Amino acid sequence: MREQKKLNTIRKIKSKNSEAFFLVIRGLEVGLFAGLIAVLYRYMLSVAEDGLDKVLTFIHGSWWKIAIWFGILWLIGTFVCYIIKWEPASGGSGIPQVTGEVKGRMSPSWWKVLVAKIIGGTASVFAGLSLGREGPSVQLGGMAAKGIAKITKADKTTELRMISCGAGAGMAAAFNAPLTGIMFVLEEIHHSFDKNILCMGIVATVVADYVSKLFFGQSTIFSYDTVNFPLKYYWILILLGIIIGLSGVGYTKIMLKLQDTFKAIKKVPNTAKLPLVFVFSGVVGLVCPQVLCGGHSMVEFLMNEKPGF
Repeated sequence: MREQKKLNTIRKIKSKNSEAFFLVIRGLEVGLFAGLIAVLYRYMLSVAEDGLDKVLTFIHGSWWKIAIWFGILWLIGTFVCYIIKWEPASGGSGIPQVTGEVKGRMSPSWWKVLVAKIIGGTASVFAGLSLGREGPSVQLGGMAAKGIAKITKADKTTELRMISCGAGAGMAAAFNAPLTGIMFVLEEIHHSFDKNILCMGIVATVVADYVSKLFFGQSTIFSYDTVNFPLKYYWILILLGIIIGLSGVGYTKIMLKLQDTFKAIKKVPNTAKLPLVFVFSGVVGLVCPQVLCGGHSMVEFLMNEKPGF
């Protein structure tokens, strides 16, 4: 009887060890490929932003150049519209799409999403639209992981775990923040603490972060000098937290409301609505180019230039 219990215990230990090893291997796969895709997207966005800066400098003060640029923006908007029509899951930030897939509500083609998101996102940033790394990198990482799962013929449970961890790996590669990546998966996608997700996710995010640093170097995303903050001014931090919290909630509500309003306009086809957004972005670029594209350049501008309110 005791021998049988010992054998059962040994089998359970071996089973757990083999499962942990399996999760680590899957995490390595996810981190490698999700990291590479996120790195590619991050590089493409930087190229697009640099290209936009050069265009705005080139057309400055010339009305005929501005008119041509607006025509190009209309064409880019039409192009992006057809990309979204080709793969609807590539539209939006990307985070709701990953969450929906993990919950079994949708199952888009992974390779179509990758192609559409990278091309459409790069074109949109070149046009100046407010598009950053976070949401797209999350979706790209998830779809890269899904592709690996499909290629290796993983079971459905493993596939969903890989998609979740791929989303975190994408965020880790985008911001060089592996801890943020795994916490995002647990808090935002699953809303629970899953030891299997944690095991695979930690490996995936660390590997993705390493891949990103191989390409972009060891420097942090934001580099700035710190100073000692006097204790007597700490009350400002409380006030700042309240203001930022209210601003974040307000911005989110306004953005979602505007999206609903945009979709509610049925009389104007998307092939006309979306190009108008791109043209409007061009107008903003002439007036206040600092607010275009993602928030990364804006933060650097605020830290280095220290502009007025």
